[in-house]
Amino acid sequence: MATKAPKKVLFVLPNILGGGAERVVLTFVRHLNRGLFEPSLLLFKREGDYWGEVPQDLKIYHLLESSERFRYKLPKVLKKAVEVASQNDIIVGALEMIPTYVAYAGGRLAGKPVVGWVHIDLPMALSSPSLRQKRLHRLLCSYIYPRLSRIICVSQGVANSLKGLFPRVQSKRVSIIYNPLPVELVEPLRDFSHTPVFGENKDVTIVAVGRLVYQKGFDILLRAYALLRKNGFEKSLLLVLGKGEEEANLKNLAEKLGIGESVKFLGFQPEPWRFLREADVFVSSSRFEGFSMVIAEAMFCGVPVVATDCPSGPREVLLDGKCGLLVPPEDPVALAEGIRKILCDRELREKLVQAASVRVRDFLPEKIVPQLEKVLWEVG
Repeated sequence: MATKAPKKVLFVLPNILGGGAERVVLTFVRHLNRGLFEPSLLLFKREGDYWGEVPQDLKIYHLLESSERFRYKLPKVLKKAVEVASQNDIIVGALEMIPTYVAYAGGRLAGKPVVGWVHIDLPMALSSPSLRQKRLHRLLCSYIYPRLSRIICVSQGVANSLKGLFPRVQSKRVSIIYNPLPVELVEPLRDFSHTPVFGENKDVTIVAVGRLVYQKGFDILLRAYALLRKNGFEKSLLLVLGKGEEEANLKNLAEKLGIGESVKFLGFQPEPWRFLREADVFVSSSRFEGFSMVIAEAMFCGVPVVATDCPSGPREVLLDGKCGLLVPPEDPVALAEGIRKILCDRELREKLVQAASVRVRDFLPEKIVPQLEKVLWEVG
């Protein structure tokens, strides 16, 4: 991989607000070999929670001002996307759907190769009740994804579902690259001095992290937690970290379930590891995923995990349940039982945490980032 000048790589994102995929992209960007690649970032709008994670040498462009609406400024968006793409060697649609549409349009018109990055089970995302204009998205995805130079999928499950949805996508153009742990951010904040508690009628802290949207299934978690409290865990606290469109509905549901006082909605937290290190159990209640970065982060922090066995990430990250407890999705009873089992079974808990401490080595940046560099080098 020798070259006279670094290849210029443009990553396209809507913003760098508090999503897992955005943090993953920034982690890759921080670790890219600057002798080989010169990364830059194209945002729809210059908005975000992660400015502290942006490397100082990263050039940032934006398409729109904060007051402008995307749908009313498409000519401006396209013109700027082509202009910026022309200054780079490789264009990466760093999030599925709209960022990839923009990357593809800008890259194709500028005559540059375009890479798509899929962080989610795309068939599930395209059928989600929260997605508007499903038919348009399906048409655009079916046209664009088979025409991309390469596609990066964050898990084997994501790759399988993508190829099942779009048979014209050639397997040789699909690369599976796991998400890298932001070790340099998490390491100073994880703490193994916390002594977990076990059994019923003990003070217990349960932590869940994610955007408050349909996909993450926090309504399922609230129902499970209500069941848990009725069955011996009255002295417990559920901490929910995140923000999103479902926040008001979730708070109302917590009140209706009689658990309003024991559920704390803490909003977006840029350093969720401060809360994970105090947790007795981490719970992922998602309806669908792609990888689930926060599961890997909980594992890295030594926190036992209970996760719904949804498409496509948790089972793969947790090695078929060897590193965390998997329960059926959309099932509050099963989720409550899984949490109870973790809290009450010390031997199981310690076994899962030990297995997880080995598994997370597969997600270290020094192992993952060279895989992305190889793909970018082959494309450019």
